[in-house]
Amino acid sequence: MTTLEFGGMTWIARADRSLWQPERRTLVIADLHLAKSHAFRRAGIPISDAIERDDLTRLNQAITDTRASTLWILGDLLHSPAGLGPHIARFLQELSLPTTAVHVILGNHDQAAAKALANAGLQTYPDPTPWESIEFAHFPESTGPHRPRIAGHMHPMVTYRSRRDRLRFPCFAYIDEDTLVLPAFTRFSGGSDLNPRQVTCYPIVADQVLSPDGTPPTIELDAEDSPCAD
Repeated sequence: MTTLEFGGMTWIARADRSLWQPERRTLVIADLHLAKSHAFRRAGIPISDAIERDDLTRLNQAITDTRASTLWILGDLLHSPAGLGPHIARFLQELSLPTTAVHVILGNHDQAAAKALANAGLQTYPDPTPWESIEFAHFPESTGPHRPRIAGHMHPMVTYRSRRDRLRFPCFAYIDEDTLVLPAFTRFSGGSDLNPRQVTCYPIVADQVLSPDGTPPTIELDAEDSPCAD
C-alpha cells in the first residue's frame, strides 16, 4: 500500500488495485468487467469464469480489510449485457455488501444495461458525478474545466525493461495534477501503456505498490544489463 495525496485528501493505493479513503471509509475501483468471460465464450473462445471469481474474491477481501461503508465503481462494472443476470447475482451474493453501499458510475460498457443494474438494486450515476471536493468519472478526459477527477477506462500500464527482459504492470497514474486514473480491477484485461517520463505512475508489483521514484521492480538481470522504464 502507498499513500497518495489528491483533491485535498489522503488516499491509500492498494496492491489489490483498489483505492481507499479512510476518513470517508470509501473504497474505489474501476473496470471490473463482469461477464467478460461469457462474452468470450459466446465468440467461441473457451474462457473460464475462474478469473471473474478471483476478481470478486479480491474485491470481497478489500471490503473486509477496510470495512468500507461505501464502494464506488468508476464505470464498466459490466463488460457485456449478454448473460449479465448470473454475473450480477454472483456479484451481489459473494461480496460482503450488507453494510456497504454500492455506487456505480455508468461506463461505456454499462450503458446498455443501466436499467438492469438499477433493477438489481444498484445505485447508478452519470459520468462524471461530484463527490466531496472532487468528482468520480469513468472517462479521464474532460471537454472543459472540471474538479480534480478520479477515473478509470484507460487500464493504465507501465513497462520496465532491460536488454534481456520486459515486465509490464498495472499502475495508478496521475495523468496531470487534476486527474488520477485507477488500474482496471479485473486481471482479465489489456491496458494503455504509459510513459513514466511523462506520467506519474505507481506500478503494482506482486503485493506492493511502488513509488514513482525511478526505482524499477526487482528482476533478474545479467551484470551488463541496466533496467529502465518505458
